[in-house]
Amino acid sequence: MKQKNKLLSLLLLLVGCATPYQEEGFFTNGYSNDRLAEDIFVITYHANEMTKPDDVLKYALRQCSKVTQKNGYRYFTVLETIDYKSKKKVPGLHYPSVQMTIKCFHDTPQEISEKLFKS
Repeated sequence: MKQKNKLLSLLLLLVGCATPYQEEGFFTNGYSNDRLAEDIFVITYHANEMTKPDDVLKYALRQCSKVTQKNGYRYFTVLETIDYKSKKKVPGLHYPSVQMTIKCFHDTPQEISEKLFKS
């Protein structure tokens, strides 16, 4: 009986926690990455209801940065963000999850460079 109570307590403790920054697993929420093209990636961060939406966005952006660097790029721009408030629905994307499509660059994107040098 004591074993069951300990197991139940541990299970309740795990269920009541916010999703940390981690890779998505079979039983865990977290980030996942898909490559659409040489320089375009989709980063999805699934979280539970205990995770603040601001934290989910920070975790997704952190993963965008890591994917950019891991693939030999220095910069990225967000092409599209889909979250629970978006009109566009993505299967499996629930509150407070987010999906970001990014484009990566080796050098500063031209549009940004032009704005910086005109100032």
